[in-house]
Amino acid sequence: MIQFRNIQAVAFDCDGVMINSTEANRTYYNTQLQAFGLDPMTDADFHHVHMHTASEAIRHLFEGRVPLDQVKENLQHFHYPDLFPLMIEEPHLRKLLKNLRPHYRTAVATNRSNTLRPLLDYFDLTKYFDKLITSMDVVRPKPHPDMLTALVKHFGLSPENLLYIGDSPLDARAASEAGCHFIGYGAEDLGAELHIQTLDRLHDFLSP
Repeated sequence: MIQFRNIQAVAFDCDGVMINSTEANRTYYNTQLQAFGLDPMTDADFHHVHMHTASEAIRHLFEGRVPLDQVKENLQHFHYPDLFPLMIEEPHLRKLLKNLRPHYRTAVATNRSNTLRPLLDYFDLTKYFDKLITSMDVVRPKPHPDMLTALVKHFGLSPENLLYIGDSPLDARAASEAGCHFIGYGAEDLGAELHIQTLDRLHDFLSP
């Protein structure tokens, strides 16, 4: 069995790893498209926007179709917390975080922006993390390694002391370029050192 040794901090992506936000994200972006008389997202559109920052998602969906300043103006009137009830906490997440906390520093590194903390507060998860890093905290969001290198610096670690858990190629590339360990969650084609389908046994792969 694979064992990750000398890990001192464990970081998580948010969407698709801690929170299933599929229905919420579809509703959010399709609502914006409908407001401008456009068709709902295709599966390919959704795959793209689900991984990237909100600004990149809006560019992908609207550029060349609707002036982006009009879209951004419309978004200011959308109350994003209304979508929180559509989101689902991943099974075993809370138990895993409780088990990790006495032994490891914990963090979130996500391409979300100012919605991360309100979302974690809604699920009462904020208290389980030592550091939150979003796309607003770095010059370059994922797939660039900036978030993970910032965590390494924040915790005073070497890259090999950080384990990152993600579900997309953007997460895999960021971890690789940062030089930290990577576990793929859900998808099995990420080239990760380990792929897992549930969070309940992740602690078994960690060795002091």
